[in-house]
Amino acid sequence: MKKALLLEATASSLEEAKSAIESSVGLSLAAHESAYHGGEYFRGDLYGANLILQANFIEDDGEPAEADFPGADLLVYLDGEIGAVDWAASRLMALSKVLRSSTY
Repeated sequence: MKKALLLEATASSLEEAKSAIESSVGLSLAAHESAYHGGEYFRGDLYGANLILQANFIEDDGEPAEADFPGADLLVYLDGEIGAVDWAASRLMALSKVLRSSTY
């Protein structure tokens, strides 16, 4: 079974959130550029969980990428095996809060 989490990073900038996440999980996040993710974003693999850190950018329709959470400036997506996602989430709880959780 797999799990997906959406977290709000509580840092004041994308770079600050990246540094805090890297320190918490002991992993370097790679910088990427994509219009789909709103420009610059960071990605990494955490022992079976995929992590994406991005801004909650305004899309072409004028809505934020996560319209249900317009007040969340920085988003962390975790997706993968339940154990790996839960491990990563436990390391990030001091830096973020859960916005959405689902299993599939």
